[in-house]
Amino acid sequence: MSAITRLHSHAGPLALHRGKLALLIGLALVLALADVWHSELKPPQAIDAVDIAGEAGVLLIISCWIVILLLARPAGRVTNLLFAGISGFWLSSLLDVMDEFLQAPPDSRWFSWLESLPLTAGLLLITYGLWLWHREQQRINQQLLRRERFYREHALIDHLTQLNGAVYMQQQLKRELTLHRHHRQPLSLLLIDLNDFDSYNRRYGRERGDRVLVRTAELILLTIRATDLACRYAGDRFIVLLPQTASDSAALIARQLRDTLHSRHWQGETAPGAAVIALSAGAGDSAESLIQRANDALHSHKRHHHQGRQLR
Repeated sequence: MSAITRLHSHAGPLALHRGKLALLIGLALVLALADVWHSELKPPQAIDAVDIAGEAGVLLIISCWIVILLLARPAGRVTNLLFAGISGFWLSSLLDVMDEFLQAPPDSRWFSWLESLPLTAGLLLITYGLWLWHREQQRINQQLLRRERFYREHALIDHLTQLNGAVYMQQQLKRELTLHRHHRQPLSLLLIDLNDFDSYNRRYGRERGDRVLVRTAELILLTIRATDLACRYAGDRFIVLLPQTASDSAALIARQLRDTLHSRHWQGETAPGAAVIALSAGAGDSAESLIQRANDALHSHKRHHHQGRQLR
């Protein structure tokens, strides 16, 4: 990017603050003229080049602060306070640079006050402005956290079925297992798998298959209790967490859910059915081991079901 291009890119933000810049330049001219009017030039031997370089360097750095502030922030109360404070610092530094060349009359005590007051007032304004900037940043951070939480929670939802996704299920399962171990609360889990769903997709198309998944999710929610948690685990598999539910109650819910899915969700078409596996958590179960046991039980159920159909 060329220097001209960079200059044009910064002109827009600086243009928002042209009034403040004009006021600062006007005050600088007034103070400079007043200093020249009431002072005399120092003799050459009284001018110290090192002091001039130091004071001019400070003035240049503060000028950079002003430019960075106006480029980084929009117009507003906090920006105005910080600009006013840094401007006071800048005006005081400007007078310090001029004092390296000019000598005020001994009886002009008011002019020494004019040099020190902008610095003191500027530092107070900067302090107050920084405090308001801190509070402003806290509010922004809170908004960002709420937005991040919103997106994170929605990222954990399956967009097709609007059930919770596998990641959220893993998080909640770990939490429930902790309660199960510490408080000895029973915990059960249902694993639901639509039989021959891949064949159904190939036969009727993915769009109709998606409708079946959505309908399945709706029927699961209608069948389970308000305290249970339904999740889409993967593809055509769903998991329902049953907190504070013993194995016999979990088996009853599994039968009710299996009957509901067999009788209703294919809407008059040939029903391939659904396998519903109920498991209860053991003392040594982790989230991974419990899900693995459920998958093993499902595969065993499918294998026996397939062998039974072959024998018939």
